[in-house]
Amino acid sequence: MFQGAGTNAQYVWETPSGFGEQLRKLGDMYIYQHKLNNVLRYAEPRFENYPKDLNFDLGYFDLGKHVSDVYGSIPERYRDESKYVHIPIGWSAGGHLALTYANLIPQSRACVLLDPLMINPITLKKHIKFLESKGGTSDITDGKLSHMLNKLRTSPTPDLAYNIFAIGHHCMTSWVCENMSHTLTVPTLSFITIEKKQSSQIGPLSNVERKREVKFLTKHNPKKFKAVTLNNASHCVFRDTQPTDVIMEGISKLCAMIE
Repeated sequence: MFQGAGTNAQYVWETPSGFGEQLRKLGDMYIYQHKLNNVLRYAEPRFENYPKDLNFDLGYFDLGKHVSDVYGSIPERYRDESKYVHIPIGWSAGGHLALTYANLIPQSRACVLLDPLMINPITLKKHIKFLESKGGTSDITDGKLSHMLNKLRTSPTPDLAYNIFAIGHHCMTSWVCENMSHTLTVPTLSFITIEKKQSSQIGPLSNVERKREVKFLTKHNPKKFKAVTLNNASHCVFRDTQPTDVIMEGISKLCAMIE
């Protein structure tokens, strides 16, 4: 499973719905800790339990290389194609990584998206502008990024941490703009939330953009894409029990279909 932006790998185990434990009943799980999220450890005390690992460069934001590295980090026994199939699951920003994994790793047999960031060109352009408003840019060198990370280790400030965070997401979103195929390679089940509160309708995750994405992916993948709408769930769609029950039912059916 690929986690959302700003979370750590433990988050899936800490929800009231028990989502992590429910997933584990369906099969073995592997959650990769995204190192970009670790910069938040140096931003605010509430992130103090995040890992310290800041060992990454600009190549880390190449999603193709990134998912290959993730695959290589999975225990070897799970890379035996004769015994195991993979179903990448991506929440929020992790959706881009889950789709990339499904496209590039032959062991993938299906993909699950949990209120993901979008891949349609219109919303991607809006996402880029949103990240730029937060200080994001792809106009950066490895040398400058290394300098910023070293400074974060020795003289951390919230502004510096969030600047690096925005830069990383700008680089990854730019990669999606340039490289992500609109044609899905495996059956893909997406759970989309439609929120009531206007305060959450900002940036690339507004209800308008969610609906645009469903239409876009359905048009390009009428046989491989299915969307399930979760009314009034939060962006963390697996947090509460009711939407999680719907999600688990869908994932269970998807697993049965590919067995």
